[in-house]
Amino acid sequence: MPGLRNALTWSATMDARYERKTVGLLSLAVAATGTIFGDLGTSPLYVLNGIFPAAGDAPSAEDVLGAVSAIVWSITLVPLIKYIIIALEFGTKDEQAEDVNKAPQEGGPFALYGQLYLSEPKGSEITMPTIHTPSSSRFNESKRFIDRAFARTTILVIALVAVGLIMSDGILTPAVSVVSAVGGLAVAVPSLNSSDIVGISIAILVVLFGAQRYGTARLGSLFGPIVLVWFALLAGTGIANIATHPGIFRAFDPSRAVLYFVRQGSITPLSGVLLAITGCEASYANLGQFSKGSIRLSFIACVYPALLLAYLGQGARLIVDPTNTLSNVFYNSIPLKTGGGLWYTVWLFGILATIVASQAMITASFSLIQQMVGSGSFPTVAIRHTSDSHRGQIYAPVPNLLLLVGCVGVVVGFGTDSRLTNAYGFAISFLLFLTTMLLTLVMINVRAIPAVVAVAFLLFFGFIDGLFFSSSVQKIPQGAYVTLTLAVALALFLCFWTWARHKEDVFDAAHRLRLNEIFTRSNAFEPGTSEEEKTGATTAFSIEPIDERADHEIDELARTTSNVSEQKVKIARIAEKDTSIGELMLIAPDGPIKLPRMECFSFFHHLGEGVGAPHSFSSQLRHMPVLPRVCVFLAIKTVNVPHLQEEDKYMVDKLRAIDGLYVMRYRLGYRDKVDLRNMVQPVLQRIVDMERGGRLPGTAAEIDAKVALIEAAARTPTHFLPSYHVTSKGNDIKMVWLRKPLDAIRAFLLEECYRRVAQNFPPTAGYIVDESQILRIGVNASI
Repeated sequence: MPGLRNALTWSATMDARYERKTVGLLSLAVAATGTIFGDLGTSPLYVLNGIFPAAGDAPSAEDVLGAVSAIVWSITLVPLIKYIIIALEFGTKDEQAEDVNKAPQEGGPFALYGQLYLSEPKGSEITMPTIHTPSSSRFNESKRFIDRAFARTTILVIALVAVGLIMSDGILTPAVSVVSAVGGLAVAVPSLNSSDIVGISIAILVVLFGAQRYGTARLGSLFGPIVLVWFALLAGTGIANIATHPGIFRAFDPSRAVLYFVRQGSITPLSGVLLAITGCEASYANLGQFSKGSIRLSFIACVYPALLLAYLGQGARLIVDPTNTLSNVFYNSIPLKTGGGLWYTVWLFGILATIVASQAMITASFSLIQQMVGSGSFPTVAIRHTSDSHRGQIYAPVPNLLLLVGCVGVVVGFGTDSRLTNAYGFAISFLLFLTTMLLTLVMINVRAIPAVVAVAFLLFFGFIDGLFFSSSVQKIPQGAYVTLTLAVALALFLCFWTWARHKEDVFDAAHRLRLNEIFTRSNAFEPGTSEEEKTGATTAFSIEPIDERADHEIDELARTTSNVSEQKVKIARIAEKDTSIGELMLIAPDGPIKLPRMECFSFFHHLGEGVGAPHSFSSQLRHMPVLPRVCVFLAIKTVNVPHLQEEDKYMVDKLRAIDGLYVMRYRLGYRDKVDLRNMVQPVLQRIVDMERGGRLPGTAAEIDAKVALIEAAARTPTHFLPSYHVTSKGNDIKMVWLRKPLDAIRAFLLEECYRRVAQNFPPTAGYIVDESQILRIGVNASI
């Protein structure tokens, strides 16, 4: 499997066993049409009425032509050129992949931020847990402007605000789309009132969010054909309407749009035009769910031409019969009889398409939440993978419920009021501008695109985004305040969580202990031991794996010591014998404490990426100063295949200097469960093979005795899982009179908010365990 070829325990033959059948480009494009472009595809339901209100005067033919021209060029410049052609090239890339361009990618504003500040060095997915050397970063010594503290914080806030806007859009999109589609029924059934429309809309939303558990793959296979039919209906009705007034093709002349705004003396109508491009950000945010090739094929071959035909057709109908069309431009422009067979067919597929439109923003929200959970900017909510063929297709139960509550609240609060569409457009306009800024930064700082090209991109698209934003700001008193409130609340929460998690990570890194800070030995060497051997044995507590080669295979753990010099072997042998350099001692404030061995087989879990022994290990020694016979420092990592065979999950190596200490990487496919119940036997087998394989010093009798002790210890397995109890340590600002109120606010945020939420969503919540084998070690974290 590309992406695992360079892994420490993988060979080419193993790769072949995990080669997955990839979904064909055409099939993926159909699914992308259903999952991503439903939002963009349902915009014709309400755009022209957003520009020309139903309660207003009928527009002139020139105004209709200008408005349609603005719509056509907005769709061309923003969704097509900015997102489909340019932005899709800026997804995250897996540098471990054999073919980087075919590796799974992620999109969206937070993915752009992640590219600016890569946190993990190459290969970190497959290397052992680090306990002896600092982790490296490609930016540790960088002189880039964006690496300055103020710049980095500012860019992070921009990314989090953008995420907040997308998530608020994820709440508003289902509400706007479903209410607009259901409201069309009132054209054929005038007796239908606002309460009926709200009730039907809520029922549809509940069904939609309830179906999320079945996964994007299943929903996409159903939604794809539905949306294809919808786009065919849009194109067909558009062509029929264009035939009544072919002069509408003059809308391809951009000067018509310019003249329209000149006549209006304002850019306010752009807030209505903006509704035509809502959903375009989903094409980029959903890059983790589909390939960029499938997204491009779907948009260019299907979505783009169908939308142009639909808007041109509606414009033609509005020019020919403005009086009878204006009350509901979309449904009144359906050819043939209102309430006839074609009309109800379009209405039905309109309902289905709006359900799909809601799906686009729901899946985008899931993708963003997954990114933020991984980077520590969101609580560690459960993320379930729903597809064996694509890792990016996921379901998040808790966010799904919160989105449902938000959508229902918006529908109940606004009903069929036009303020709902005003609220909808504001989020998109600001998001467009923030994405342009982040793309420009990535162009210059990550992709090494010439600055003149990046600045030209910023100026051109920044100007367009600025126009849209300026027009939508005017809608704040008319409903956009809802979006603003939602986005600000979400952004503040994300910023708060990122800050608190950063404080916890700083504490974690500062309080991790290397083994030479935990252990020492009494200085009693055998007569004749050279100074070099004494120094080597004493300083062996830098603790490194016996074998540091990067290419060893999982079936070759029985390795010789040919790669270790005779002097190192002799030093290691001296260091391993307690009788030769004295007893193992635990470093304590009152002096070293003798450290007896306890006959048990213990796993100490790494939950972070910091350097040093796991907190669970040092905490256990502080509370109970005995050393388990076998200590396994365990880190769990997910790799880019859905399932791993059992024999390929375990990667074990031994630490020198202290007998019985091992490091282990437990690797899982992204759809595998973290099951700790039966871990002991496979790990025991690998340790025994390692001890007997001639790789480590010692006579046959010594090795047999050691193996017997290890096997006896394996009868009592224990997993030590750490958990933080966060407290606020206060601040030391110079203005003494501010300390007390600020300390109270800080304590409330960290202890009452962050700690309580974090305790309800621990990183180990999804583990399958035998509680009789689990010891949870509390760590007091004053941050």
